Amino acid sequence: MRAWIIDTTGETPVLALVTRPDPEPGPREVVVATRAVALNHRDLLPLVPRFGAPVAAPDIPCSDAAGEVVATGRDVTRVAAGDRVVSTFAPDWLDGPFSREVARVHRDGSAPPGVLAEYVVLPEHGVMPMPLSMSVEQAATLPCAALTAWHALFEESPIEAGQTVLTIGAGGVSVFAIQMAAWAGARVIATSSRAGTLAALASFGAGTTLHTAHDEPWGDRVRELAGGTGVDHVVEVGGQGTLAQSLRAVRYGGTISLVGALARPAAVTLAPVTLHNIRLQGIVVGSRAMFERMNAAYERGLPLPAVDRVFPFDQAPDAFAYMAGGRHVGKVVIGLRSET
Repeated sequence: MRAWIIDTTGETPVLALVTRPDPEPGPREVVVATRAVALNHRDLLPLVPRFGAPVAAPDIPCSDAAGEVVATGRDVTRVAAGDRVVSTFAPDWLDGPFSREVARVHRDGSAPPGVLAEYVVLPEHGVMPMPLSMSVEQAATLPCAALTAWHALFEESPIEAGQTVLTIGAGGVSVFAIQMAAWAGARVIATSSRAGTLAALASFGAGTTLHTAHDEPWGDRVRELAGGTGVDHVVEVGGQGTLAQSLRAVRYGGTISLVGALARPAAVTLAPVTLHNIRLQGIVVGSRAMFERMNAAYERGLPLPAVDRVFPFDQAPDAFAYMAGGRHVGKVVIGLRSET
């Protein structure tokens, strides 16, 4: 099989296309013929120094794939050959609270093998049925970005119809959050530093869009747009770089779901968290049980994932460069095979 690896033998890490033996499943593993792989910001960290300290770098990158089961181990009972499936981000997190034992990174700090290959071996409990309503490209976007947005909005402090949700930027998690919040009956205020993305964000369900220049103190503007009292919930993808403005935008007693750190770091005081009784919650993707609840919502009419662009497998480095350039709205996907 062909696979892309992170080659660290040179001065800087690069993607390299290699050929490896086709994998064989263990007793409780499955082999999936990969049809689509979705990129996440974390996939850029080992390759693009300006995005900050890298996460534990696997040999083969990427975590989110959709495809077809082509072989199963002798003790597998959950799936069968021919099933169309999606990988899960943290296979051992089946339900209940997050813990060190269910985290994706291994105890020694290493990362599990990625999915940017023609075939991947996954534990049988590490795959989910692909939603019938989706293409493989759409389904590949679910494991990380979609589930993170779902977790933030519906699992910890669920939003309610009529509330106001603030999103930041036009990346995968933010677009999913717009779609999900609007579907749930919330009003969405979407901000973006790229004016050209505002129309697209409105088409995904944002009732109000706001162009925010770099370093602009936009938090008070959002508060006014939310009736003067602030938004009920912020899906915060900028981290330390935008948190100060999110704290100004959220209402007293509101919630900020901290799911990323995409913006350049900036000074921030946490005094409003206590003074305004704000719930500041960290969100790390989600469990298999959350994934099941999210997929059920898709079957009930949750809008389909927004795929910005699909790159051929041979052009994987171009897909990484395109995402690093920040020109996407929604998800960037690498396609491996044509549908059969």
